[in-house]
Amino acid sequence: MKLKALLFSVFAGLVFSAAPAQAALVTFLDQGTWLAAVSSVTTADFNDAANQTGFTKPGFGASSTTPTGGIMVDTILFQVIDNGVAVTGAVRDPGGSPSFQWTYPNATTNLGDYFKDLTPDSSHPGTSHVHVTLPGSGATAWGSLFGFANTGAAPVIWMNGTQCITCSPTANTITATLNAAFFGVTSDTPITTVDIFFPSSLTTGYLMVDDFAIGTANVQGGGGGGTPEVCTLILTGSALVAFARMLRRLKLGQTSAAA
Repeated sequence: MKLKALLFSVFAGLVFSAAPAQAALVTFLDQGTWLAAVSSVTTADFNDAANQTGFTKPGFGASSTTPTGGIMVDTILFQVIDNGVAVTGAVRDPGGSPSFQWTYPNATTNLGDYFKDLTPDSSHPGTSHVHVTLPGSGATAWGSLFGFANTGAAPVIWMNGTQCITCSPTANTITATLNAAFFGVTSDTPITTVDIFFPSSLTTGYLMVDDFAIGTANVQGGGGGGTPEVCTLILTGSALVAFARMLRRLKLGQTSAAA
């Protein structure tokens, strides 16, 4: 009996371990879809941006340089880092100038102020980036609009100090207006820092970031592990039934031998 119990536990463990685990990271290229998957959202839109030292956005159609220590907007800290060194960034007020209209698909109005990395350093391309520090212990979801002022391009994303290989933002397009693109993620573990890099192919222009939002990823199933797929449940049940029949035949064989 001990042998049968051991065999059963080992077999059951193998079956259940074959069930697919919930993905640790889910990426989104649509702002509405991301918002539907997130709760308790906080958004930094840089409109009338201010930090604890009193910095406010400049006048109409102008830029204001932020300190190397960055600017805190709605509990989220924004800095510009180039080659590992903090440098000055800026909050831009595009105002009503047509050349600085900043729009998102399906939006016809100017999105307003944004934070920007003034220019990548051509001596070490691919290192200049916007560094974002999330408040407290981090968040399990973040999303942002982004764009590049010179050509359609997509950023390279790092989270918690590590490049996200599965993160693939789409390139924004430059038309009569500066069209923003959206990228967001949900995670089953907290994210404390986000880095939005210039792609190494770009050595001029500037990176724009707006409506940077953080929140809590909505988890299905209530326990954080997700709900097993129907096919997985069917496979597991069928395997256990088959194993029970095997045990029954083993028992009958032992009884016959004893007789």
